Amino acid sequence: MRKHWTSSLRNAAGRMSILVLTIVLGSTLVLAIMVLMGSGHAGVAYADPIDPPEGYPKLRLSVKTVAPTLADTGGAVLTYTIEIRNTGAYTATNATLTDLIPEGTVYNHDAQATAPPSPIVANGTLRWEGEVGFDATVVVSFSVTVSDTLVGTVRNTAVISDPLISSAVTVTAETVVTDRPILTIEKTALPLEPGANGPLTYTIVVANQGQPAVSLAITVTDQVPSNTVLRSIGSDGSANPEGDVVTWARPITLNLDETAIFTFTVDVGDVPSGTVIANTHYSVASEETGVTAGQPYTITIVDPEFLLSKQVWPDPPGSNREMTYTLSLLNAGALATNLVITDRVPAGVVYRRGGSEAEGLVSWALASLDTGESVDLTFTVYVSDVMDIPIVNSDYGVCCREEVCKSGKVITSVVQGPNLSVFAEVDPIAHKPGGGTGTEVTPFLVVRNLGPGNALDAQATLFFDRISVSAVDLYAIPSIGTPPPFPDGPDCGDKCVSYVWEGDLGYGEAITFTTHEGQSTIGGEEGTP
Repeated sequence: MRKHWTSSLRNAAGRMSILVLTIVLGSTLVLAIMVLMGSGHAGVAYADPIDPPEGYPKLRLSVKTVAPTLADTGGAVLTYTIEIRNTGAYTATNATLTDLIPEGTVYNHDAQATAPPSPIVANGTLRWEGEVGFDATVVVSFSVTVSDTLVGTVRNTAVISDPLISSAVTVTAETVVTDRPILTIEKTALPLEPGANGPLTYTIVVANQGQPAVSLAITVTDQVPSNTVLRSIGSDGSANPEGDVVTWARPITLNLDETAIFTFTVDVGDVPSGTVIANTHYSVASEETGVTAGQPYTITIVDPEFLLSKQVWPDPPGSNREMTYTLSLLNAGALATNLVITDRVPAGVVYRRGGSEAEGLVSWALASLDTGESVDLTFTVYVSDVMDIPIVNSDYGVCCREEVCKSGKVITSVVQGPNLSVFAEVDPIAHKPGGGTGTEVTPFLVVRNLGPGNALDAQATLFFDRISVSAVDLYAIPSIGTPPPFPDGPDCGDKCVSYVWEGDLGYGEAITFTTHEGQSTIGGEEGTP
């Protein structure tokens, strides 16, 4: 092997050099061009800085936290932490953070940042200006001391901006300063889609957002809504003689964010769909916390809402075989009870199974179908020996005790017959001219039903030209239909024999005709098929 290399170096305007390296390996020539960056010094290369990806800074995932979130009165120290998070594809080169020191607090002169410069606090406002790299975070923190006399919520808001973002980002943290429990009250109801003449259960949640409540005696009251009748009350509750106000009186022990639950159930009246059930008067009271009223709570009465569809399998259906209808029923409305689903067997088919059938009507009964629940129902019929005939299924639907009914859309299926394919080969496919011993071949004739229909009383005529196939050697795999030896078929010439097979061939099935041993050929010159 012969090796040879040369190089030439050229300086371009004192900034760029091009090195051309030629390598000869045998008869192969490899040419490489290298671009070297420099500052007027030939042969000295410098790496370029990596540019950030194209795009803009994204600061909207920045967060602010405070510790603690619940404090006693008397001069608590609150520590704030602001994380300026840049999740964008570009550096925020002029990011700015401004934070107004909360009223009722005193700044402790301890602000710091994880990236330069240091924060500046002047005239009650903290300010930091600097750079936040792409996919990077800068953390700014400081603390304040709460006034001895302050009771309530200390709310602190920071604003983060940059010239390259569309709008400033605001982050807030809150601390509750108190020596007492703070009770809140909220309400939910189930089901989410209530129906007329059905039950509706209210759940009242009393939570503590303040200092621990220890054996605090509370009273919870709730007015039974209009268009409903009280059915039952949960643990330790009671109702007034008129049955329109429920009350619970119990001591509670709740730490921060812990809850107590109160429930009662009403029966909705016979009201139309769309009626709004309003519950506006409920509260929790204690000597220590006073009375806290809940926000008005409303829920809308709806009817059951049925979505009914149907599918058929196989699609398209095939002749001489079964087809199955599947009805899919979904309830998108209120609880439905005592449902009856019906479907009439279409003309041109025979009912086989599924559901309960009487005089051509197939039916199913369901005790209930709740909101969001669905069910699939099936029945099977048999298609006779027809093809290209439409089967129309148009009479099916559902009704419930709530007097809501839904009919299904018409579904039409056209029956398809069998689809037969044939294949033939001999083994071997070529041999020397002539016939007799030493020139045996084995035939393989295949008939396959691709469906979708079943082929009943199918007939295959097998021709063997210049192959001396005897009836005793010919057989079928699988052994269905006409048993061997097969009867002779039509006359096909002096060097040809034929046989006939009859039988049923279901969709997806195949039958192969072959011989037990190789068969002699009958004469033939060079090139004779």
